[in-house]
Amino acid sequence: MEIRYQIKTRNISQKYWFEREGNDFVLKAHNKSTNRYKGALKEAGMLFTESDTPLYEEFLDILKPLSSHGIFRQNWLDICNPTSKKYDEQICSEVMEAITDHASIFGMAFHPKPTAKILKDFGNGMFIPEVAYKTGANGKLKSDVYPREATLRNILLHAHVLYDSLTYTKEQFLEDDVLTTYFNQLGQPQIVAHPAGLSIWVEGYWESVWFSYSIDKRRLHAGYCGYCDAPVIRTKKAGFCDNKCKSAYHNNKNKEVAKAKRIMKKATLGDVLKDPKVANAFKLLEEAIKNDNK
Repeated sequence: MEIRYQIKTRNISQKYWFEREGNDFVLKAHNKSTNRYKGALKEAGMLFTESDTPLYEEFLDILKPLSSHGIFRQNWLDICNPTSKKYDEQICSEVMEAITDHASIFGMAFHPKPTAKILKDFGNGMFIPEVAYKTGANGKLKSDVYPREATLRNILLHAHVLYDSLTYTKEQFLEDDVLTTYFNQLGQPQIVAHPAGLSIWVEGYWESVWFSYSIDKRRLHAGYCGYCDAPVIRTKKAGFCDNKCKSAYHNNKNKEVAKAKRIMKKATLGDVLKDPKVANAFKLLEEAIKNDNK
């Protein structure tokens, strides 16, 4: 059965930008709809099928500034956290620019004020943050999971979750509490009858992100670039995102092997057992020999 996705362009703001508020940056949206789309696109919204680039892949592109600068995955949130010692203003601004560029096309957080129904809010661009707790009138803790606006941290958390689970199997997906929690808060798809037959209809930005992620068969071959750690999503298994990263990886590897050879020329068998630096050089050369023999 064919799957179709719809994003209503009236939910896309005319302009997006970030403002610093406290310890985070908040994504702001102009209160007027975009004038980017005309005619049918304005009335019916954007329509996607399985043959189009999945929206989750478009969303993951917001991570490109981090991977292009060679930032390790575990430091992504800190690089964009103004209270962290690892904060980098230039890289953070590039990430925010990537997000606003993406939002101006597909929409994001156009409805900053939440309503009572979380399903509707989530589908219209609301983000589910880490659950915060506050004390109620009765003195008991109650959860508050309704952010007023999308923060940079919450946007990156979504991308982080998708990135980390990119190579998950169906079984791993169902066993992951974070993924199932996100997924179960989405609006449910509908089965729609039309002249060509039946199709599954998915409506909403975040619905389109998560459902396209969950059914994309290319994820069976997905992985991460061996040089910059960027997600690599193709029909066949690939070790690098492009030839530039492939060349850079092998150049670095050749330099490491050459350095290891220089270390081993001066080392003895006893050094391999006692000196960690020599042991690492020995291991690197051993791996290089195995790869050459493949």
